[in-house]
Amino acid sequence: MSDVKTAIRLAVVGHNPLLYLCTTEEDRVVGVLRELAAEPGSGLSEPRLWSCTHGLEGVEGGAAMTDPAAALAAVAAFEGPATWVFADLAPFMQRVEVARRLREFYFAAREKGDRRIVIIAPETVVPEMVRKEVHLIDVPPPDEDAIGAEIERFRRDHPDCGLRTEEWTEVLLALKGLTLAEV
Repeated sequence: MSDVKTAIRLAVVGHNPLLYLCTTEEDRVVGVLRELAAEPGSGLSEPRLWSCTHGLEGVEGGAAMTDPAAALAAVAAFEGPATWVFADLAPFMQRVEVARRLREFYFAAREKGDRRIVIIAPETVVPEMVRKEVHLIDVPPPDEDAIGAEIERFRRDHPDCGLRTEEWTEVLLALKGLTLAEV
């Protein structure tokens, strides 16, 4: 199991409603969240995404909610289990209304344990107002299993690529430290 999957699982088991994943690999992290959501008893539901260009998935009028404070207000008002992924929140974190909404969400969601916000950003921007409430996870580069799966997918999609089985280990080692998109 990947380190990031383990870190997210432990944060969920610890009833942390605000997760901050520091990485440039949004797609990879959302994929891990989807994998975890598919596992029975994981404590995560299918991720619903927010970005400043596409708005909020899964709520009435969500596409128009490109303002982060409005999206966070809709998330707070949502009833039932939910995992909300905010992809572009970091640049807005210093806005007092955004930090306040996050703080209020934290205390409301902590009681229920079935709702969480996952912030994905390449830089760590956490205002002092919510620093203690945010569970920070520094996402490492993909592990050998993830790189190996990507190489295998490439070999399957491009059978004439010329990559021989005996070269597999060298290629895998050469790709360590890259993002999955770079692999």
